[in-house]
Amino acid sequence: MTATLLAALLVLPVRAASPAAEAVDAAFARIAVLLASEKGRHARAVDELDRKAYAEGDALRRHGWRAVEPLGRVAADLRRPMKERLLAAAFLARTGDPLAAGPLEAVLLDPRQDPLVRASAAESLAALPLSPSHARRAFTRALALPDLPSEALAPALAKAALTGLDDAEVGRLVLRRLGARPEGSARDAARLAAAALGRTPGAGAVDALLDLLRRHPADSPARGDLIAALAAKRADLLAFRRPQARAAIEDALRAETGEPARMAALIGIAAGFGPELAPALARLSHHPDGEVLVLAAEGLVRLEDRDAARRALPDLEAAVAGALTDPRFSPKDGRPDPAVLLARLEKAVAALKPVASAPPR
Repeated sequence: MTATLLAALLVLPVRAASPAAEAVDAAFARIAVLLASEKGRHARAVDELDRKAYAEGDALRRHGWRAVEPLGRVAADLRRPMKERLLAAAFLARTGDPLAAGPLEAVLLDPRQDPLVRASAAESLAALPLSPSHARRAFTRALALPDLPSEALAPALAKAALTGLDDAEVGRLVLRRLGARPEGSARDAARLAAAALGRTPGAGAVDALLDLLRRHPADSPARGDLIAALAAKRADLLAFRRPQARAAIEDALRAETGEPARMAALIGIAAGFGPELAPALARLSHHPDGEVLVLAAEGLVRLEDRDAARRALPDLEAAVAGALTDPRFSPKDGRPDPAVLLARLEKAVAALKPVASAPPR
C-alpha cells in the first residue's frame, strides 16, 4: 500500500455507531458482567441477577425501532452465551416495532440456536403488533419444521390458534406428530393445533380436520378439539358438501355417542350440512342423553326431511309421553334443566308432524 493511499484512507470519515447501537452494546456489557457473576451462586442469587439483567431492556425501549438491528445481531450471534441471546430476543419484543419480526423469525428458524432462545424468539414474535397475515406466514414456517423444539412449539401454536395458518397441511402434520392420544404438554399442544386449523381459511383446513378425526380413535382426548375446530369451519359449505365429508361426519356421530358435548357440536354441523345427513340425525331419536335427543330433533326440524321425520317421530313422541319417568329428563349436576329440554322437545315434535305427513316430493 503506497503512502499516498494510506494517507487518503486515514482521512476518510469513520461512521460512528448510532446511539441505539451504543446503548445496546453498553447494556449487554453490563449483562455480561451480571451473568458471569452467577457462577457458583445459589439459585436465589442467580434469580436476582437474572432479574437485573432483564431490567436492562427497560432503558432500550426509548430507542424503539432503532434498537432492532443491534439487538438482532446479539440474538443471532452464536458466539455469545445462551442467556445473552435469549435476553436479546426478549428485548426485541419490547421495542414494540414490527421491524423486529425479521430478526426474531431468523432466530426461531435457526436450528443451531438453543431451544430456549428459539422459544424466547417465538414468544417475542407473538407479542409484536403484526398483521394476522404476517403472523400466519411466520408461524406456519416455524411449525412446518419437523424438529422445532418443544419449548418453541407451545408459543408458536398459541399464536397460530388466534390467527390460523397459511397452510392447513402444516397443522395436520403437527397433530399427526403429537400422536393419537396426546398427554401432558402434547395434549395442550394438540388443543392449540386443532384451534389453529379451526381458524385457517379455506377448504384445506376442513379436509385436514376430517382426516384427523378419522385417524383419532374414539377414546382420544384430542377428538373433542378436532370436533370443536370442525364446528368453527362449518360455514365452509362447499367443503362440507363433498361425499367424503358426509361420510366422516356420519362416522363421528356414531363414534361419539357417549360424549354429549361433542355430539352437540356434531349435530350442529350435520344440521348445517343439509338433508343428506338427516338419516344420521334420525338414528339419534332414541339417544340415551336428553340434550342430544333434543338437539337431534331440532336438527331434523331444520332439515325438513320427510323420511327422516317419519322415522324419528315415534321415538320422540314416546320420549315426550314418558318424560316423567324417563331418566334422560332427570336433574343432573352441570346439565341442562330437564323442564327446558322437555319444552324444546315438545316444540320440535309439533314441528316435525307436518313434515312427516307431507306428501312425497
